[in-house]
Amino acid sequence: MRTPLVAHGEGHRPVLSERQNELSSLRESLRHCLEGNGRMTLISGGLASGKTELLQTFSDIAHESGALVLSATGERTESTLQFGAIWQLVYSSPLLREVKDKIARFIKVAAAPAQSPDMESAGDDRRLDAHTSHVVCEALLKLSLDHPLVLCVDDVQFIDHASFQILLSLRRRIRSARILIVLTERTRPHPSRPLFHAEAARQPHSCISLKTLPVADIIEKLAQHMSTGRAAELAPEMSQLSGGNPLLVQALVEDQVRGRVGTSDRDEHRLALGAAYRQAVLDCLYRWDPVLFEIACGLAMLGAYGTPELVTRLLGRTHDSVRQGFAVLTEAGLLVDERFRHPEIATTVQSSTSPEDTAHLHARAAELLYEHGAEATEVARHLVASDTAPNSWALRVLRQAAAQAIAGDDVELAVHSLELALRECADDSGRLAIQSTLVEVAWRVNPSSVARYVAPLHEAMCTGNLTHRDAVPVIRHLHWQGDFAAATKPFETVTGSNDPADARPIAELELSYTWIRGRPHDRTTQRLTAANGAGAGPLVDNAWTRAAAVLHSPWHPHRGGKPVSGDEIVCSAEHILQGRLGDMTPEAGAMALLALDYAGRTKRALFWCDTLLAEAAPKRTTTWQAVLGSVRADLLLQTDLAAAADQANRVIELLHTQSWGVLIGFPLSTLILAHTAMGRLEAAAELLDQVVPDAMFDTIFGSHYLHASGQYQLAAGDPFAALTAFERCRTVMQDRGFGIATPVAWRIDLAQAHLALGQQHKARALLLEQLDRRGAEAGARTRGTALRVLAAAGQPGKRVTLLRESVELLERCGDRLELARALTDLSQAHRELGELADARLLARRADQETKACHAQLRPAATPRRAASPPKQTPLEQQASAGAELVTTLSDAERKVAALAHAGHTNRDIGRQLYITVSTVEQHLTQVYRKLNVHRRTDLPAQLANQ
Repeated sequence: MRTPLVAHGEGHRPVLSERQNELSSLRESLRHCLEGNGRMTLISGGLASGKTELLQTFSDIAHESGALVLSATGERTESTLQFGAIWQLVYSSPLLREVKDKIARFIKVAAAPAQSPDMESAGDDRRLDAHTSHVVCEALLKLSLDHPLVLCVDDVQFIDHASFQILLSLRRRIRSARILIVLTERTRPHPSRPLFHAEAARQPHSCISLKTLPVADIIEKLAQHMSTGRAAELAPEMSQLSGGNPLLVQALVEDQVRGRVGTSDRDEHRLALGAAYRQAVLDCLYRWDPVLFEIACGLAMLGAYGTPELVTRLLGRTHDSVRQGFAVLTEAGLLVDERFRHPEIATTVQSSTSPEDTAHLHARAAELLYEHGAEATEVARHLVASDTAPNSWALRVLRQAAAQAIAGDDVELAVHSLELALRECADDSGRLAIQSTLVEVAWRVNPSSVARYVAPLHEAMCTGNLTHRDAVPVIRHLHWQGDFAAATKPFETVTGSNDPADARPIAELELSYTWIRGRPHDRTTQRLTAANGAGAGPLVDNAWTRAAAVLHSPWHPHRGGKPVSGDEIVCSAEHILQGRLGDMTPEAGAMALLALDYAGRTKRALFWCDTLLAEAAPKRTTTWQAVLGSVRADLLLQTDLAAAADQANRVIELLHTQSWGVLIGFPLSTLILAHTAMGRLEAAAELLDQVVPDAMFDTIFGSHYLHASGQYQLAAGDPFAALTAFERCRTVMQDRGFGIATPVAWRIDLAQAHLALGQQHKARALLLEQLDRRGAEAGARTRGTALRVLAAAGQPGKRVTLLRESVELLERCGDRLELARALTDLSQAHRELGELADARLLARRADQETKACHAQLRPAATPRRAASPPKQTPLEQQASAGAELVTTLSDAERKVAALAHAGHTNRDIGRQLYITVSTVEQHLTQVYRKLNVHRRTDLPAQLANQ
């Protein structure tokens, strides 16, 4: 039994400003009551319309007027408890004991077994004992002689039949009594007691119908907590969101008050939906018949397909009860046009449903929507949520939905649909096709997540049970992880296809291989040779094949006897980039972007990077963002080191190390170079201490990493370690070839290391060789850098000419970092010649460029003599006399000995030469034996020049 409505002595409730007209009508009825003219007033309203609050406010007013207020509340669970409402009325106020006892005695005698609350509508002819009704009414009428009586009954639709009959009987006897009966009832599409409504409408009785709150009342409520102008801005949206329901309006007001704390100016102009609103939604639903919450759940589950007919089938309810539920929800302000007013309502309802009920409803909704002909993606969402695919139709729908989701870049739905389909699929060929698609799609978010699907696909690929198109994602995964041996045979098989339908997958696969390995595969070379000849096959006429052939032009610069122009490269690159993001592989996109840079269109490449990144972000294609961000960071090295470092840092965090595979070398190298150029040597050293995959050094990203490592060693003042890194980089580069994806000029790197060691003749030879290169290695940036370093290795009188040409080339290509270095060197050359005015002018320009790209330049390298050896020990003198002993050392032993002589520990030597500490120790043992020495300090000084 509920707590009585009014607890006397608690004070007057605040006046409801939005219900002044209704309160005035109730006061008028109270005045007539006090004058001896009894009345009955029925207050009706929809769900959470404020009936109870209005009744409670009026009961306080009646109590203050001197009336004796008796109250009761109808409760659904007590509707069969006969005389329950009368018991509440009798015991809600301190009546005279004899009156209570008299009424109680007759009620106990007359109490009958529980009856249906719908007896009247069912036509039950049973009538309450007239004598019992007479006694109760007589007792109340006698009591009203001493005290005006106000009987307040809330939710009268739920009171028991016997109490209802007594109230009707009392209504007929109060015309000249000081009794006022005030009842509240929830508005229903079909009133359960039509006779009662007819009685209430008779004069002098009255009915009050509570309407929704107008915008003006909402403004008044809001204005109590904020400015009137701000309230006027929010009120229309609040009215739309609440439907004018007082409970929802009050909750929204509370959310606005709470939400304004700590919000920005921009957020202040947006309506806040918080905990109060969500709780009010649930309060509305739970206050009514339990079926109302079920209907709301069904509607939330079906979403756009939530018609009364489908909700009826989903819940297994009668059509009439669901229709009435829709009407109640509409009147309560939760629905408009049979849809929730705001998605937050549906979310709140779904979050309040048990997991078991949710799964059951999703499974049933999937079946209904499939029968209804809904979109496959809509059906699949329910199947995935229910975690079941009970029939063969479900498997077909899941695969169809996955295809649609892939086309719409909904990776999450595609992966979940395919995983459920894979679990339920019993057909081997079907499972292989699903797994291949899963590899392709899941790759977009997390490359390492596809590993569990690769093993069975690789086995099927090796046995010829996988189609060429399904094999491509598997081969790409193997390349990404550096497992080139396992990918070789499948790669050759797929790229050997002459089926025109395979043209695009083959082109993308070839570009992927070339980008990672640094040169085309032998099969690609054969294809390109065929494309340049007269016997071109059907694939040559494919646009993707032609574009891929142009992007491979650094290795095959002539087609049909004509060199490939920069415009052709740009056209082919943008042909690839203009496609939809989900339709191309990240590797092919990266290759195209770097091709634009190779063609001297760096700004164009950055434009495409930004465009594609903006497209990838909302689609949550993490792998695309990682690859694009890596390319963008690499391009930014030329103009803005801080931006390049920030981009590379964010990119590395996008994927786990395992997901990066061998590609980690790309952004990691960029970050090392950026930190080094900005003078952040400690940060660069920490990055070099990170463990990288061994397979990375079998890719072009290994050369990037070795180039970055050597540049760091130069900046840290360790030319021996730099020389080692650059020599290994040379080995990798010579093994891999050179092309678009490999802008590492190892000859320039080696020349810088030799200069730092005072070996300018070796440096000049390498630089002259670099300047004689043609094709991919003769770009303006590479040539400009080579000229700058060559000037440092030459005579002072010749430096100005070389550096001017270097500056001109670097200005043309837009590399601000190298331009700053060249300008600094040119300023120094003019200063050495005594041309101080030119030196100062160039120094200012160099400073501007240095600041623009956030660099910290090292002093210019100049030719110098090798340092004189220090005073030797007797053993060193003996070794010097017998210098031929050094020539007996192998290359590996000389490198280890030179670093040991320079003071490096075994661990440092191992890290710089990429060998184990055990191998270092073995080499040193051989060195000591061949040179007849016993410790590092006895090593001959000639090793300093090795």
